[in-house]
Formats: sequence, C-alpha cells, structure tokens
Amino acid sequence: LGFTLLLTGGVEAQQATRTEPVTGIRDNGTGFHALVGARVVTAPGQVLDGATIVIRNGLIQGVSRNMQPPAGARVWDLAGLTIYPGFIDAHADLGMDAVPEGGDVGPTHWNPQVRAWFSTTMNLQDDADRRAALRSQGFGTALVVPKQGIFRGTASVVNLGDTGVRDRVLRPDLAQAMGFQRSFQLGGAYPNSAMGTIALMKQTFMDADWYMRAWGAYEASGRAFLPPETSEALAALEDAVQGDQPIVFETGSEEEYLRAHKLAAEYGVDAWYRGSGQEYRILDVLRGRTDPLIIPLSFPDAPNVNDPESALNASLADLRDWYLAPTSPAQLAGAGVRFAITSDGLSSLNEFLPNLRIAVARGLSTTDALAALTTTPALWLGLENTHGTIQEGKVANLVVSEGDLFTEEATVRDVWVHGQVYGVTRSPQIDPRGTWRIASDDEWGFEAAL
Repeated sequence: LGFTLLLTGGVEAQQATRTEPVTGIRDNGTGFHALVGARVVTAPGQVLDGATIVIRNGLIQGVSRNMQPPAGARVWDLAGLTIYPGFIDAHADLGMDAVPEGGDVGPTHWNPQVRAWFSTTMNLQDDADRRAALRSQGFGTALVVPKQGIFRGTASVVNLGDTGVRDRVLRPDLAQAMGFQRSFQLGGAYPNSAMGTIALMKQTFMDADWYMRAWGAYEASGRAFLPPETSEALAALEDAVQGDQPIVFETGSEEEYLRAHKLAAEYGVDAWYRGSGQEYRILDVLRGRTDPLIIPLSFPDAPNVNDPESALNASLADLRDWYLAPTSPAQLAGAGVRFAITSDGLSSLNEFLPNLRIAVARGLSTTDALAALTTTPALWLGLENTHGTIQEGKVANLVVSEGDLFTEEATVRDVWVHGQVYGVTRSPQIDPRGTWRIASDDEWGFEAAL
C-alpha cells in the first residue's frame, strides 16, 4: 500500500503593467490580502498593536487598529507576530562580480579599470538564490552596485521579488560607483598603487569634463570641424562630473574615506560613501557631515589568544578593533551622524541579522537600527514616497517576524515584496491535525489520527 498526502498553498501576486505579451494563460489574480492582528511597526519608533494591514495589487490600501478585513480579501491571521517595513540595502552585491564574457567592446576607455559605461540595468542578472538570501534577512529592495574596476559603472535600485527582470528595476542607473581597489581580472598594468589610483581618478574626472565641453563646442559650431574622440566611459560620467548624478565610493578603510571625501570636494561631485566598518575611528571627522554614509556590519573575528604564543602575536590594534567595531553604529548615532546599513562585505548573508543584533546589544537603539534599514536609505534613493514605512499608498514591502526582530530569539517568518509573500521560516499554513480517512487503489482503506 502506498499513498501520498499533498498539501499545497497558493501565492497570489500583484499584476504589473507590462508591454511584453503574455505567453499562455494570463494570471488575473488581484493580490488582495488582509494581515490581521499583528503588532505593526509602521515606522521607526511608531507601533500599532493588534493592527490590520490591507494590501491590494502590491500597495498598502490601509493600516489601522480594529479594522475589519474587507470582503474578498485573503485573510492572514498574524496574531502574536510583528510586522516591520521591508528593509532597503543601499549597497547590495547582487550578481555583479563577474566580468561579462567577451570583455569590453566598442569605444570604451583606454584603461580597462574605467568602466563608467557599464549599466546594472542592462546587465542585471537573474540571481534568484542571492535574492532569496537577501529576503531571508528582511530585505525587499536594494541598490545593486557593480564591483569591477575603479570606475565601475552605474548602480540601479531593484526590488528583490521573483518577477521578471524588467519588473524589478525601480530606479535605473541612479548613481555611478567607484572604488580604490583595481580588479586584476580586467587586465592592464596601471594603476598598481594607491597614488596611481588617485591619479587615474583625477585624470578621468578632468577628461570627462573636457569631453563634455569638447562635444558641446563641436555641436554648437554646427559640426564645422572634426569631432572629438568617442568614449562611452567619459560620456557616461557627464552627469556625475556636473554634480547631477551621485557617485558611490566604496572605501575599505578610514584612509580611503578621507581620500574619497577630499577628491569629491576638489571636483565638486555629489558623493556617497560605503564605509569600512571602522568609522568609530574618525567620529570627529564625520560629526556634522551630511553626505550619505552606508556602513557594513562585517565585524572582525576575535583574535586567537588560546595559547601564550598566539596571545603574544595578537596586537593591541587587533584587540581594540575587535572590541570597538560592533559599537561603531551606536557611536555614529550618538554623534548625530546619519547612516544606512548594508549587508555588503559579509562572508555570508546569514551573518547579517546576528551582526545587527550584536550592534543593538552594543548600544545601537532599535529605532536607529530600523531607520538605517528603512527611512534613511529610502530618502537617499528617492523612494521616500513609496518605501520605508507602512502606510496607505506605499508599496507593500514587509517583514513578518516571530518575536522582536532585534533579539536573538526572533526569526523572520515571511517577507512581502510588492505585495507578494515569500516564506522564510513560516510554519505550515494548513493544520493537518485531525482524523483522516485514507483511501488507496485497493478495496479497503483505514482511518488515521494525526
């Protein structure tokens, strides 16, 4: 005798406006949901107990205490759970490490480390596993940043759902990305030092300014003389050198932050900074600055002091960094420095929530922690009217938690992205307990209690 008991649950998705023809049967589901009875953190420091959230077509239709679920909505009983706004990663690593096959083609730049022409929008990879890993940590939206080269190309804001690539891009090519570490797989012997890297950055900024003016003069003349050279990389930097497009500098140390800030001031660019996690060392420098600062939670491992010889080799600087790095977010908040938090820089995304909880245990308030993952990045990414809080009219990006998300006992149960639910550690939605009549192909059956 053999039998299979199959329990299935459906997932409804909102319908987006599309130009691509539908192959097969069109899904006309409304994505109409009522999340009932949860503790809802609508914004940092703002809580509604026993609230209901109504979602329709990917947007929040209402959130209130004692609201009755509207007729026709799928009701989710979330009593005893807590709902937060979906997290926003302002510097995500999402399938942008690989160099495109075939290398650079066309009139790009004489130095392969200058890839400002590269667009994440045009090269966004369908990295489903990475998106699922980010969702498991509470993220529903991310600024995807390219990682190759010194001038790395444009970063784009995407949602982290499993819809098609075209549906996921929210703000294409929002910012240029730069870093101080060259990518050896791109080739080229220059630059091979920090001094050479800074020289290349300065020269490229000046070249981009010249390129813009040279082509402007050529067009203004009615094309009366030979055109300047064509460079996709320099053309792509036009908005950035005019201060109309942000540049996100990835900095690996406090020294690199200081160099990037000086460079940005010299050339008048709108700079954002992905920090090193060592910002506690330069609090006096950062205090009073308003440039967007995005910090990782990649805390150093404890030095090995298991035996006398290893203990002698552990430097005071290593011990101090191990002890103080987890306090960096709290120290920044205490100094009045506004910052966002990123998952970038971790050896595994599964470290993100544990490290966030360490930062909270070491002094970061839960209100400041949530702001650094929601309202602050939403403001910087131009999403403040659609993301970052739970309120009527905003996109239904939510994190459903069993327990206070900032404590060790909590787990992420579900994450909602644009009104579609993705289970993370959800308990079965169908309770199979009861008395069942089991039938088979034979002439007899039996009853079983579960």
